[in-house]
Amino acid sequence: MLAPAGSKDALFAAISAGADAVYFGVGSYNARGYAENFTPEEAEDALRICRLHGVRAYITLNTEIYDRELDDAANTAMSLWQMGADAFIVSDFGLAARLFRQIPQIELHASTQTSCANSLDAAALSAVGFSRMVAPRECTRENLEYLTGNSPLEIEVFIHGALCVSFSGQCLISSMIGGRSGNRGMCAQPCRMSYDGGYPLSLKDLCLAAHMRGLTSMNIASFKIEGRMKSAEYVYGVTSVYRRLIDEKRDADEGEIAKLERLFSRTGFTDAYYTGAFASSPRSMLGVRRDDDKAATREAESKIDILPLKDAALDRVDCEIRKGKPSSLSYTLRGKSVTVTGDVPEEAKTQPLKRDEVISRISKLGGTGLCVSDKTAFNLTLDDGLNLKMSSLNSLRRAAFDALTRPERTMSAGCHANDAPDINPAKHAPDPTAEFMSPEQITAAAREYFAVRFLPLRCFEGGGDCCGANGIIMPPYIFDGEMGKIRRLVSSAVRSGARYAVLFSLSQLEFFKGTDLALFAGYRFNICSSETANFLLRRGFDFVTLSPELPLAAARAISDKIPASLIVYGRVPIMTTAMRIISPRQRNAVNFTLTDRTGAKFPVMREGSGSVIYNSVPIYTADTLRGTGFDRHFMFTVESGDEVDEVICAYRNHTPPEGRIRRIK
Repeated sequence: MLAPAGSKDALFAAISAGADAVYFGVGSYNARGYAENFTPEEAEDALRICRLHGVRAYITLNTEIYDRELDDAANTAMSLWQMGADAFIVSDFGLAARLFRQIPQIELHASTQTSCANSLDAAALSAVGFSRMVAPRECTRENLEYLTGNSPLEIEVFIHGALCVSFSGQCLISSMIGGRSGNRGMCAQPCRMSYDGGYPLSLKDLCLAAHMRGLTSMNIASFKIEGRMKSAEYVYGVTSVYRRLIDEKRDADEGEIAKLERLFSRTGFTDAYYTGAFASSPRSMLGVRRDDDKAATREAESKIDILPLKDAALDRVDCEIRKGKPSSLSYTLRGKSVTVTGDVPEEAKTQPLKRDEVISRISKLGGTGLCVSDKTAFNLTLDDGLNLKMSSLNSLRRAAFDALTRPERTMSAGCHANDAPDINPAKHAPDPTAEFMSPEQITAAAREYFAVRFLPLRCFEGGGDCCGANGIIMPPYIFDGEMGKIRRLVSSAVRSGARYAVLFSLSQLEFFKGTDLALFAGYRFNICSSETANFLLRRGFDFVTLSPELPLAAARAISDKIPASLIVYGRVPIMTTAMRIISPRQRNAVNFTLTDRTGAKFPVMREGSGSVIYNSVPIYTADTLRGTGFDRHFMFTVESGDEVDEVICAYRNHTPPEGRIRRIK
């Protein structure tokens, strides 16, 4: 079981409650920038405490990284690895590539921010060196069973805590409307706000406590609790409940569910993704944090008495003080033994060294997190008539403690076997390119202006020519249960004349093996550095499209090294959901708009069984970015055919915008 440790108190609470592992952030590069987090000095102490108690420690480095930050992020990881961090939770493929080169034996876990969702994703991650994948919270029981049964790497599953309405890594709303990127750890949670007089984006917290018997029967490597922003009392209470359920291989009873709900809920819990009920009852997943929920939490936390974290008791102590030999001390903890040597004792001139004096000095471990208990086997060999300074005994004790708590790390030489040094095979994409949501948007002007015209994969069903479309937009997410359908649609699209495809995950490369289609790594990869771009090009992509969150300076830093596409027009998808968003006012509408408190209107369109929410205003650069060297990519969502033609005319004539737009700054 993996518990959150957003603070030192939460760390102690998690260990005391029985966590097998904890995860926490250090510094800037983690997706909970507003958590208390740890300084490097605090992290070293936290890692030592974890080692003493046999608890694994995972460091979250799960934000997108710019070129100018890569060296610092990699050095942060290097320092923490040398301190003894067991693994790193990473979302940025460029950072992962850098870490594999610098520390080939490092253990990396792929964050949910990578948007990997199926067994092909797991295989792709394993092939490049990841040892674990964190499954999306949107997995149904059936998809999770298939994933855990067919994955070549470990699978970690969230069992409790806050749910984002959007797939992790695919939420740009905080960035687009407020300049605070969730993918950079600064989410302002606009999903919890009111739209059209309701809260259609605010989900209840996840709780799978009623399904632990089934989950423990799957091949799941780690059960994860969300909550690095939560209190130590919350961490202790939730971890304690799940510790019992996992150990006893049973489902929670009503009392345990009620306890969890009192600790924190948004008008109850949801398990609708796991059970599949999200498809038929999306409204049941919605919940907000009301005053009575907050009052219940305050009362529940006030009644929690966190058991203090006990010092780790040594299994065995062996000390030898023999005539003519260096003194020696061995500590054994959970099967690990260390032995250190010290000064050679002298013959006593007056009062010889006594056994109780040696035992007292060797056992003086207060404040270290380690102790000698009644159960510790203490073996002392002390020759008669000898003397050893108290300072020498103290030094012996400190040396043994340091040896026991020091991580055993030896740096290997050379590159990771699956990651070659940087190369730059990139070439410019056909320019300009455009995505359309329907064939009707591809006008005669669009066919003449755009070199590549993409349509969603679903539009190719049946084998029509799709109004001159020659490119495929792959789905933003694919679960294992959908693989057969996707393969059939890809085959149909290729037969219909598709020659290009924009992909959104590593696994989607598998659908195009044996074809000659040119493949774009799409904007959903959140490419924020040339290292990430190079990583994807090495995997088999032909072109890369940069993250729409990138500031212009950061985008130029990449394009100076690697030809890259940039979205120069269009409403960016700011949320992609597995559940269907329902309008508070237009309850039965398939496509509609959500209006926030400022009057901004966000188009919502159906995507499979879920929805995609687009920004209220389009990116617009017709009168800027000329001659910058970017390959231009356009996105048409709600525009009519006439409006598509107007945009093309504006870009041909470099016309200033009319109405509200979003600039790339």
